[in-house]
Amino acid sequence: MIKGWREALDEDFGLICVEMPDYCDPITGTDPGWAEMQKVQRELPEHVSGCVTVSARDLGAPFELHPQYKKELGVRLAAAGRKLFY
Repeated sequence: MIKGWREALDEDFGLICVEMPDYCDPITGTDPGWAEMQKVQRELPEHVSGCVTVSARDLGAPFELHPQYKKELGVRLAAAGRKLFY
């Protein structure tokens, strides 16, 4: 997907990926393969140049897909952006 974006825009832009928070299926209370997705997100910078991953694993609630603590996530994203772009 990133390769396609970069080709379509003819630009090798930097990218910040957010590792989604831990998640449990609300019906079963189990991990529906989410840990594998987090692993892929963490390893992305090893395979894609100009990319960093910011963790949000500790910023969520068990049955929510999106981070609950947006301000903390914003601080982390800003720090990653400074490293990546400056």
